[in-house]
Amino acid sequence: MDRQRETTQLKLSALEVERILRAQDADAALLYLYLCSTGQVMELSAAAKSLGKNEGQIAEIAGKLRAIGAFPASANALPQPEELPEYDLDAIAARGSEDAVFRSLIHEAQRMLGHLLSASELRTLFGIYDHLGLPPEVILLLLNHCAQVYAARYGEGRRPTMRAVEREAFAWVNREIMTLELAEDYISRQDKRERGIEQLRTALGLVGRALSPTEKRYLSEWLDLGYSPEAIELAYDRTVSNTGSLKWKYMDSIIRSWNAKGLLTVEEILQKDKRGCSDAVVAKRDGRTEPDDYQARLDRMIEHYKQDKR
Repeated sequence: MDRQRETTQLKLSALEVERILRAQDADAALLYLYLCSTGQVMELSAAAKSLGKNEGQIAEIAGKLRAIGAFPASANALPQPEELPEYDLDAIAARGSEDAVFRSLIHEAQRMLGHLLSASELRTLFGIYDHLGLPPEVILLLLNHCAQVYAARYGEGRRPTMRAVEREAFAWVNREIMTLELAEDYISRQDKRERGIEQLRTALGLVGRALSPTEKRYLSEWLDLGYSPEAIELAYDRTVSNTGSLKWKYMDSIIRSWNAKGLLTVEEILQKDKRGCSDAVVAKRDGRTEPDDYQARLDRMIEHYKQDKR
């Protein structure tokens, strides 16, 4: 340990101490102090080695801290192994008999799936509740969100599997979506992204087939950067004008260059990036067949954009 680490004082607030005591778990307290002392992202292996545990035990202890809202703000979440423990069915049944909250989750999961849970499905649901530490109200929202996604993607009547729910649960935990407010915000942003992707499918002529994983990744990343579908259409126009076809890497370089320059809105791009739109698009928007003076065209396009926003 270096000299600076030796002399560093670790300060905990009264609230933090209360949360640690509430856990009633010495290992959870040790992991909390370990994370506070490092103040950085730590691998499971490093935490396990420092605390004399295996990686599975560290992940389980971290889940307890998350469940009571005691994960230190100075440290990012430890990565979760993408699998749940193997639970004994008798232990789950005993827990269900005394835990009314878990029983309600079983009923909701069965309603969503449309059948009684199998042994495997019951183990998965209990793992999400017990191991991942998602609060009950967040699990309810997770179940309904998965059901809505599958219905929208595959048609009414199609239901997700518990395996799909498990994957989404891990995604939420790894994103630190541990409260109802954060879950609702995440779903809202996901819905907005999906609407943007559908709008771009039409604008980019990607209809009549499913998007490839690479295509969807590009569109999602651009929308996540804050670009509207209209701004992305400008990048598409410039790509086709300069290359003759849709080239994803070229289009991505355009959008990344805008992002590096701090250009986000359509108006900013039209004003500060003179290559942001082709002559043909400007002429078409102005009801002409031939382009004319660039600055005059640019001024007209900005004015059209302002009118559309009113």
